[in-house]
Amino acid sequence: MGAQYLANIRGMRHAHLLGLYQANTIFLFFLPLILFESGYCLKKASFFRNFPTILVFAVFGTIISAMVVGIGTFWLGQHGYVYELSFLNSIVFGALLASTDPVATLAIFQTLKVDATLYMLAFGESVINDAVSIVLFESILSQFYINQEHHSMAHFPVQFVFTFSASIVIGAAVALFAALTFKHLHIRELSTSSLEISLMLVFSYMPYLLAASMRLSGIMAIFVGGIVMSHYTQWNLSDEARQVTASMFTTMAFAAETFLFAYIGLSAVTFSYVNALELALGGFALCLIGRALNIFPLALIVNQFRTKKITGKVQFVLWFSGLRGIISFALALNVPGADHDVIAAATLIIVMLTILIFGGGTAPTLRALNMIQDKEPPVFVSRAQQETENGKLLNRDDSDRFPYNYGTEEGEEGERSGQNWFERFDEKVILRNLWECG
Repeated sequence: MGAQYLANIRGMRHAHLLGLYQANTIFLFFLPLILFESGYCLKKASFFRNFPTILVFAVFGTIISAMVVGIGTFWLGQHGYVYELSFLNSIVFGALLASTDPVATLAIFQTLKVDATLYMLAFGESVINDAVSIVLFESILSQFYINQEHHSMAHFPVQFVFTFSASIVIGAAVALFAALTFKHLHIRELSTSSLEISLMLVFSYMPYLLAASMRLSGIMAIFVGGIVMSHYTQWNLSDEARQVTASMFTTMAFAAETFLFAYIGLSAVTFSYVNALELALGGFALCLIGRALNIFPLALIVNQFRTKKITGKVQFVLWFSGLRGIISFALALNVPGADHDVIAAATLIIVMLTILIFGGGTAPTLRALNMIQDKEPPVFVSRAQQETENGKLLNRDDSDRFPYNYGTEEGEEGERSGQNWFERFDEKVILRNLWECG
């Protein structure tokens, strides 16, 4: 009996250590790959055209969703409707469920050729939302679990803003350093593409390691690094290296997402669902409420400043496309404490429910709302013309391989005259100092 008891204890410890190892592996390797590729392959023209709206949804909307789910979970637990979590764990639960992952929805958007504004708002919000929710999650853990002597809500907003801002600076700085390195060492002329590709791999991971070593958000740093590298660094590579690195990052991110989805499926039979089902159902309902309090009020506000308004149909589809996925589950695996298993199992149930219900219901919803467009994809005159257009950060034209035309009808002269101050500064100062051809 004693030997069997000790064996069970050792097995539990081994399973716990294995879970921690898997969680750390996800954070060290898989999430950085996915977030870097999201930034590196970002459709910059349409993204930055809608950037203020995307930022409002991704930052303020994420915080609203996290607070609604977190406070709601604590209230339901206090009144005995769901498994009772502490206030801190309830906020952590809300933070990890604030991450949206509409991969299936965006694939359907692209296939069915929906409204361009809808696609870019959903895509842009999900990309920044992932980074913001991870920063929020990490800030809460750092503030309350690691630095328990500073257990005060008064310090948390400062911690969050500092982590968010400093991580952005680190990601941008590393990317600019990479651009200068490739430019001044003339690697494209003096070496083979294999060296260029290897250095790009090193530079792509450097923002994550540097930010993590400084106890900042490596995820936010590597995401920003991907955006800046795609605009400045990649154009100092040879044509072969540029094409290979773009395909390589896309393939690696796809492999990471595939592995994590497979891991979710395999994990379904390993968790104990005692107390998790009621918490999942309560959390699922709160996710819907939080998403509604995020999308509809914020859309009403941003419409006051937009020329092209966000229609009621677009708002409804944005609410409907708020799936929970890889990021939420990966964060749940990193929750410390006695409630880890319950939170992880409840998150897994919510992820599966949202994917099945909202992922499967997207196409019928779009058809019911008559939001499917019949537009053919544009034909580029030449690859050189396409690549030149792809290099422009805030170009008004369809320049970033979007599957259908969403830009203005202005000609080139109209576009250049419509440049804002940053576009002009970027073209005349930054690009000339960072691009080898400049």
